[in-house]
Amino acid sequence: MDVLTLLVGSFNQLLEGLFSLLPNSPFSPFITFIQFDFEYDVLGMVNWFIPFDMFEKILEVWLSALTAYFGYCYIQGTLASKSELVEKIFKFLF
Repeated sequence: MDVLTLLVGSFNQLLEGLFSLLPNSPFSPFITFIQFDFEYDVLGMVNWFIPFDMFEKILEVWLSALTAYFGYCYIQGTLASKSELVEKIFKFLF
């Protein structure tokens, strides 16, 4: 358990170091302007017209389906190539 904690901590430090190399967001002044200078929840009103939460759910299901499909294709191709190899070995030996 101690080794796992050490690995996770090292991975987190590596990611923090990599993210510190990235530039700051160019949109952060606009986001703070939207959040603090208006009395209205602008992002909530935009979300009413454009359902970002629904897009997130649809994207999650779509990516899961693609992952399952490509995983299936990879496994099928790997098993097919291995079965051909086994057949060649048996023909050679017997």
